[in-house]
Amino acid sequence: MCWSAAAAALKGLNNPPPPPGCVAELRGLQREDLNGVRGVLLPRPKAPGTASADSSSSEERWPVRLDDGKQLSIKAQNLEPVFEFQRLQGRGLGAIARFRMKAGDLILREPVALMGVVGKAPDRRSFKDLPAAQREAIMELHDAYAENKAPASLEGIIWTNGLPKAPRSDEVVVCPVASRFNHSCVPNAEYLWVEGQKVEEIRAVRDIAAGEEICVNYIGDTIREPFEARRAQIASAFRFDCCCEACRFSIEER
Repeated sequence: MCWSAAAAALKGLNNPPPPPGCVAELRGLQREDLNGVRGVLLPRPKAPGTASADSSSSEERWPVRLDDGKQLSIKAQNLEPVFEFQRLQGRGLGAIARFRMKAGDLILREPVALMGVVGKAPDRRSFKDLPAAQREAIMELHDAYAENKAPASLEGIIWTNGLPKAPRSDEVVVCPVASRFNHSCVPNAEYLWVEGQKVEEIRAVRDIAAGEEICVNYIGDTIREPFEARRAQIASAFRFDCCCEACRFSIEER
């Protein structure tokens, strides 16, 4: 499983559990009624006398919140993430479902790392106040606006990866894991900003098979437009040509 994949937020987590905010399925527990139940991983409290809470072993426990609000402490070896990142030919990293999901299922509930406004200078003080791992994770995200292989800039990363807080809003949030999901013009998942909790959710919008890539919509209402309009919006905002199923079909039909 590729959880590190250049993102510092994922560094060192090549084995379960995934980063906080990810959904995991409980497996191999003595309580049979809990096996197969899914919950959201919470940040692990810093252990006394340690520099961080990031290091883990299969025997260490992680807090998990279930849908009914109950919080459990589960060994890492009993947590199976519902998706994993894999390198996909021509698409970079992709989020692949490890288990079947139903429409409406929660996939990720990630606390926001950074906020910004598209077109405005980023709040560098807020960025510097983040833990080093989160700063590194953000700077490892793609910058579609870097010219001639220049180093990524914080501005370009926010403009590329910022997720709107509402339709047609210039206010965006940056979440290092959520920003790794690829686009499709026929998405099987969607972004949802939860203002009260300051978290970005990803939920399935239709049934997703195990082994299927989980994709979201980058272009809002433009997704309803014809092929040419979608392609132009994606190229302008994100600097790539979409090769999803819908776009491939449109090209083949020309």
